[in-house]
Amino acid sequence: MNEAEWRNRGNCLEIVDCVVSRMQMEHLKRRIEEIFCEAGQKLIFSSPAHKEKYLLLMRGKRADIFCSHPNYAAAVFLLSADDGLWERAKRHVTDTGIYFDRIRLGGVTLEQYILFHAAKDVHNGTKHIRLSELADRELVADRLLRLIVNAFVIQKCGVGMTKQEKGVKTATGKDKWNATVIAKMIRNEKYMGDALLQKTYTVDFMTKKKVVNNGIVPQYYVEDDHEAIIPKELFFRVQEEIMRRSAMCKSAVTRKKKRMASIL
Repeated sequence: MNEAEWRNRGNCLEIVDCVVSRMQMEHLKRRIEEIFCEAGQKLIFSSPAHKEKYLLLMRGKRADIFCSHPNYAAAVFLLSADDGLWERAKRHVTDTGIYFDRIRLGGVTLEQYILFHAAKDVHNGTKHIRLSELADRELVADRLLRLIVNAFVIQKCGVGMTKQEKGVKTATGKDKWNATVIAKMIRNEKYMGDALLQKTYTVDFMTKKKVVNNGIVPQYYVEDDHEAIIPKELFFRVQEEIMRRSAMCKSAVTRKKKRMASIL
């Protein structure tokens, strides 16, 4: 089954069901069914910290390789699931690939060792971890098996599977995102690593009242001020699209005014 056929299977849980139905080992099938029945779709990641870390990596300068190489995305998903393992691995996870032979495993725990080799398997297509080992609950804990199966889904269907996990809240803790907030976010240069200083300024130091800086005091633009969340090329493409749509709206309003004037 090719990647497009896997994607057409539906959401993450539906794909897991498809994977389980093709397995020959009844014991492993039952175990995976039990784990995903209990966890549900909301537990794709190992923890909220794992989710935040992974999505930040996915939206950063490695965004292109995450989208174009699902095996890379799946391997990073597993390596970043454990803080200790990620500390060892992150220097060797680059824009061009993952250098597993450079990652030192001295003193790692059993869970970290399993995550490492599972990541290596999904990335390189090797089989260091056998199905019989995955079926062993004493060797591979339920939490680890769920992560490994989810990594397999990412490898087969792409990184979009990770976006199915619900619960991304606004900065104020709300579930619903306001269109105005999103519009401000996609125009904010901070997401591409730059910073515009003194967007506002204080007019009264006693009351600490701030107002928008409309040229009253100097502004300073700092490039590459911090690590970017999205590539600059993507940010500029979004700005071009915003201007294109804005021009279309203005053109439509102008035509409407002309029609109304001709009627009157």
